[in-house]
Amino acid sequence: MDQFDRTVTPQERNIAGYSSLAVGAFIIAISAGLVPQALAGEHAPVWVIFAAGSVFVLAGVNIVLRERLPVLATELLANVLWTLLAAIAAWAAWGDDQGEIHGSGITLAWLFNFDGQAMGRFVFAASAILVATIAAACWWRSFAKLGWRMRAGIFLALALAAGTLAIVIPAEPFWPDVHDDHERLARYALLSGEQGWYQRKKSASASWYHPYWRNYEHWIQAARSRLAAIRSAPEGAKVHTIPISAKSPVIDGNLGADEWHGALRITLEPQWRGCSVLLQSDGRHLFLAADVTDNASETPYDRLDFRFHLALSPWLEDESAVIHSDGKVQTLRTLRLRGESGKSEWRTDAHIFEQVHGATAVQGHRVYELELDLVEAGIKVGAPFAARLEIQGESSLAQKKPFRSRPKFAWTGTVSSPLWLRIGG
Repeated sequence: MDQFDRTVTPQERNIAGYSSLAVGAFIIAISAGLVPQALAGEHAPVWVIFAAGSVFVLAGVNIVLRERLPVLATELLANVLWTLLAAIAAWAAWGDDQGEIHGSGITLAWLFNFDGQAMGRFVFAASAILVATIAAACWWRSFAKLGWRMRAGIFLALALAAGTLAIVIPAEPFWPDVHDDHERLARYALLSGEQGWYQRKKSASASWYHPYWRNYEHWIQAARSRLAAIRSAPEGAKVHTIPISAKSPVIDGNLGADEWHGALRITLEPQWRGCSVLLQSDGRHLFLAADVTDNASETPYDRLDFRFHLALSPWLEDESAVIHSDGKVQTLRTLRLRGESGKSEWRTDAHIFEQVHGATAVQGHRVYELELDLVEAGIKVGAPFAARLEIQGESSLAQKKPFRSRPKFAWTGTVSSPLWLRIGG
């Protein structure tokens, strides 16, 4: 008999099963934040890492207990396994970190006009659709075998689990020694820094990289929003009111004839350039357009930097949305960290918003357009907020040293004398 033509012994099966369980448990521990250093610089969201660990765990359970579990239980384990594999493949195909899928570098333009990168995403997308179809068929077959009482019980259990995940688990922690949202913001910033969450790379939203049950990004946003809601402008400061309109502008880099009708218009400095910014809201979003009439350049060094929540807290310097000359939007937050020695340092977190859109175009002159979600940005209708806006343009020096000298082209507001805005009210 061939040496490979034999039945696997129980001991060998247990070794394989327990090894799979151990690997899966370690990966889940990483996703839970128990080994935060292992997540520093990772590109995959925490839920993807958790799903990958769960695949190993479920496979190990199925191997070790297959002969001792009821047939329905093994089917359900297999169904969950198929579902997790489909979710992981779907993220690889359509997730925000698509840049991490590398091909061989061989161009296939002669066949599909795909390079290795596009081909990799195509393979993952096809795999995700195939595996999702198999998972759906398996779930349908399993549920068809159950009576209505069992089905109702499973749906009730799933509903309770979903409610727990949605309400109980992500609730902010209570610390007796933290007395207000300023201290809470400082604590969140410090812990997220110590545990390495801010060291993410690439472009996915910051909130994706925290465990769902300890999402510091969500907690930072919540504390910031509460502070912003009760903020008031200094006595004597002029607060500009941004009108609320039922009609929303199209964010495409072009100022339509009636899109910005009735919007608040503020002239930028220096006034001789004739540049201005338009602001309006629909009650759910803040829309901003910058009409840079004195700049017709199309260099990669032009950008608009809109900063708000200036000096909201001793621990939060500002948040910002930056539109680059290619139309991509970068969102940032500058936090102050309280060190053990009493010294403090500043840290900038990137990709803090998901619901943000921007565009820019040059049609005779440069135009920028931006859309922010008010809830995500922590801007409450009727509450004043401090902002400043800076447009940076090209120069002969900037073309040679763009990162050392990107001169201000036009601006409004400063750190010491911000532009005070309020939506409606």
